Amino acid sequence: MDWTYLTDMTHWEFWLGLGLLLAILEVIDGSFFLLSLGLGFMLTAIPAANGVESTSLLLASCAINQLIIFLLVRPLAMRSMSKDTHPTNANALIGKTGLVMESIDGETHPGYVRVESEEWRALASHPMILEKGDRVLVEKISGATLYVQLVSRATPTPEAGET
Repeated sequence: MDWTYLTDMTHWEFWLGLGLLLAILEVIDGSFFLLSLGLGFMLTAIPAANGVESTSLLLASCAINQLIIFLLVRPLAMRSMSKDTHPTNANALIGKTGLVMESIDGETHPGYVRVESEEWRALASHPMILEKGDRVLVEKISGATLYVQLVSRATPTPEAGET
């Protein structure tokens, strides 16, 4: 059996085989680069199967196919693989305001802060005392501890008997 046509660029089997090989190798790589190349080579098998025997015309067809694939298909595939940049879980609390539920004495004695519907252990970002009822802003999170800064002080309630 003669297999030389598989290495002849004027036969459609050459282009299809090369494209399939690259598509299979894409499983290892995962960047859509090899798949893009493979699709371009597979598309070049069409003019080769329709009787185009000029190597230069087939190479030009391949180059045009590659350009079309890279400009259209690859960006769509890469967008579908992009990572979500929205903060999740505890990191989503950074920048939110909360209410001090148990006073915080500076950077060493923690208290508790309610952010949204959850209470978190909290320390002050700066050396200051935060009293119950103060509004605070979450600056960062380390483990299960929020680091907060003062936004506004609690308004004092009048004591019984005061006018």
